[in-house]
Parts: sequence; C-alpha cells; structure tokens
Amino acid sequence: MEPSIKPPYKFRRGEGGIFVEIYLPKKPSFQGTLYDTLVKGFRIANVISHFKDPQKAPGIREMLERYKDSVRFLESNEDIDAFPSVFQGYSMYDVDGVFYNSSRDEIQNEHTQVVRVMFKPDLTFLLEKHNADDEAGKIINRTTKDYLRYPEGRDAFKAARHLTPMQDDIVDYLARWANYVGLFLFGFIVYEICEQITRLCSEGQMKWDEAEDEIWVTSFWNLVINPVKLVLP
Repeated sequence: MEPSIKPPYKFRRGEGGIFVEIYLPKKPSFQGTLYDTLVKGFRIANVISHFKDPQKAPGIREMLERYKDSVRFLESNEDIDAFPSVFQGYSMYDVDGVFYNSSRDEIQNEHTQVVRVMFKPDLTFLLEKHNADDEAGKIINRTTKDYLRYPEGRDAFKAARHLTPMQDDIVDYLARWANYVGLFLFGFIVYEICEQITRLCSEGQMKWDEAEDEIWVTSFWNLVINPVKLVLP
C-alpha cells in the first residue's frame, strides 16, 4: 500500500475583514470603465494619482462630505502618499431583480450587476513588531474582529476596554486602515462609476431617465475569513 500524501495546506484561525457589495444596473456601456477602474485599483500609484488630481478633488469631497474621517486624508499629501494597498481582488455576479419605483408608481424589472470585494487588513507588521507567538496571534485576530464589529469607533472601543499596548497598536492601525478602505471604495471606485454615468448622459449615449436613481453599497463588518494556506516545504 502506498503511503498517503500529506496535503501541504494548513488551516488558519478566522481573520477579520470588511465585506462589501456594489449594486449597479447591468449595462454594456459601464463594463469598460468598471473593469478599468477595478484593475487600476490594484496599482497603488494609480490610486494616489487619482486623489491628487485637482480636477477630481472637488467632486470627491462633495461625494464624501459625510465621511469626515476619510475626507481629512485628502487635506494632506502625506496621508495620500501613505495610502496602503487595501484592494487585493474582486468578483462579480448578476442577479435579476424586481423593484417598486414610488416616484413613478410602477414596478420595474432590472438586471443588476454586483461587484463583491473583501477587504482584509494586513497585520503582518504588527505580528513582527510584537514578536507574536501563536497565543499573541490569536489575541490580534480576536481584537481585530471585536473592533470591526464595534459600532462606536476607536475612542469608544478603547474607553470600554482595558487594552494592552499591543491591542492599542492594533486598534490604532485598524481605525486608520478602515478610513482608507472607505476612501478607496467611495472616493475611487464609486466616484469613477458615477463619473462614467454622468459622462455617458452628457454625451447623449444614455438618457438621464435611464440612469440609476441610486447605486447601493452594502457592507458587513463582521466578515470572518478562514484561510487554508499552501505551506511548501
């Protein structure tokens, strides 16, 4: 009997993140811009140049006027230059939906395109900074998930808990990282989608009454990822 082969994969405990979906009408005219925008997001240099573009800055600020924590990064070139690589990939799927349009008092059938993105913080440098062993790694994962599920923000989270210096570092990092995620999601991806819709309507390629009344962005902050990672000898 031949000996069984040991799979070179290792289960890792659940890691926290943010789960996001963007709901758009499925229109052929969107596809090129949507793909280009998402692919450009992989290169952090593209993201930085986008936020430094003086022609786009007013529109980005207007879109994010209620997202105060993220908007303040726009005031500093240093913060923009420090933009982390928050985007590692996406997936897309289509759904058929039925909606009631109250303004027109009519039922609408629509083919909807959904862009799904999972944002996962890179805690490698914290593990290295604190020389984290397995037990410390569990604390880091647990603190990450607890913080991302907490609705009141960093200061309230800290006030409600007795944190170790390591946990304090984690919370400070996650608060800043989450603001960059919001800035990337709305100020880069959603902004570019809205700009394309405006351009198509302005050029007469699409009628304004065909444009989507709302673009929905849903988010779940209690995402848990259980990676089973390849470990080569």
